[in-house]
Amino acid sequence: MPGAGGGKALRATLALLSAEAVGSPPVVAVPGAVAVELVHNFSLLHDDVMDGDRERRHRPAAWARFGVGQAICAGDALLALAHEVLVERPGDERRRAALALAKATGAMIAGQGQDLALERRLDTTVPQYLSMAGAKTGALLGCSASIGAVLAGAGPRPVTALTRFGCRLGLAFQMVDDLLGVWGRSEVTGPAHRRRPPLGLCGG
Repeated sequence: MPGAGGGKALRATLALLSAEAVGSPPVVAVPGAVAVELVHNFSLLHDDVMDGDRERRHRPAAWARFGVGQAICAGDALLALAHEVLVERPGDERRRAALALAKATGAMIAGQGQDLALERRLDTTVPQYLSMAGAKTGALLGCSASIGAVLAGAGPRPVTALTRFGCRLGLAFQMVDDLLGVWGRSEVTGPAHRRRPPLGLCGG
């Protein structure tokens, strides 16, 4: 059951809906839905290690329970499995989907690197923040919102539109997450994690 572990399964849901958006049954997007959810969970396992968060969804984080090395290995395994799910069967649509996911994953990792570099700075500019948030969260959501359409054989125009929608959604999602990280109530949002100081953004 999607979300049975406490997650929202947002990325998987977007993948299924994107197939429907281009007139195909959602079942064609199942490999993409599985793949983006695996990549998302890979990122969470590694993110908890980097942030030192001992809990995830009100449960012990993988690294806190099994150790840092095991958590990293588990994340790496999820990433490998995500791409295996897409390429285990031949087809141009599968190849296109795997390429899109690889590019989104690379952008997400780069965005996480930007976030780590900016975390203790008080002179972060709005463009720098938007670049980080767009890559860290927007890239995978953009892929999620279009991968079903790709697997359905849609052309570049609807795929581009769906990708843009997902990227914008991801940007908003990251903004809300960061605001909750500063001002949210930990009993609702979960244990406080690495927090960017409020008003640490400079115009420009």
